[in-house]
Amino acid sequence: MNQPLKRCTSCNQEFPATSDYFHRHKSRKDGLASICKTCANQARQQTYVAQREKILERQKEYYQAHKDERASYMQEWNARNQEYRRDYNKEYSRLNRETISQQKKKYYRLNRGRLKEMNHYHYRKSQSKRLEYARTYRQIHRNKRSAYGFAYYWRNRESMSLYQRLRYHKMRTSATENITPQDIDRLYETQNGCCYWCSIPVGKTYHIDHVFPIVRGGSHTLDNLVISCPSCNQSKHDKLPYTEWIPSNPLAPNHISISSNLSAAVPSVCENAGITRPTATSTVDPVPSSRPPSVSDI
Repeated sequence: MNQPLKRCTSCNQEFPATSDYFHRHKSRKDGLASICKTCANQARQQTYVAQREKILERQKEYYQAHKDERASYMQEWNARNQEYRRDYNKEYSRLNRETISQQKKKYYRLNRGRLKEMNHYHYRKSQSKRLEYARTYRQIHRNKRSAYGFAYYWRNRESMSLYQRLRYHKMRTSATENITPQDIDRLYETQNGCCYWCSIPVGKTYHIDHVFPIVRGGSHTLDNLVISCPSCNQSKHDKLPYTEWIPSNPLAPNHISISSNLSAAVPSVCENAGITRPTATSTVDPVPSSRPPSVSDI
């Protein structure tokens, strides 16, 4: 039996008179709308583009007026469909793993500073609770942690021993100063208690970081030391700053170009990092107030 046809009043084309091609309409004799679904969708899109601000404002007003009602409904719906949501999310993640990964990387790249500041805030807010949990965990799993540490050292004993010998040799052969606690306090005050690499307040939890690592030719001097948050110091490790490791929001972005003392103390490192030692005829930017003081400043 042939399916009756229906002509769309918008595009003037004929389609089978079924709900697959026309939206349902109770007031029509045949129960179908006068325009096809394609034309209806195009008309809806054009209306949205022309009245976008008005539509968004209306939606915002409705959301604010029914905020509690919507929240209650969503809680009830989620409670009724927990298994469905779990299966749906799992299947969606499996099918869109690469897209989700790219979105996360892009979001982190665009919001790195805000996310890091938020993580620092939550860390400081729950610091006492985290310390207590870590203390309890160490006491309960003392034997397990001891066995893991011994196994890790045994697997990596050659590289760890070489690293320590290299670091000790570099400290003996490079420039070294006697750094006092008062020097560290002045360094902390100079940086206003902020991490040198991300400009986030560190509070009482901070590391003393060598700008140029000792194992890469850096010196154990005051003008090669900065106050750093634990995450930045651990992320930087023994990498050269601004070349092998890029800080997120440093206190002194032009630290390399103005570090004449560093370029004189560690010429090999400066050469590898592409740092040119300023000459008498070169123009050197003034040292920003947030930069740690040199030995001559103290």
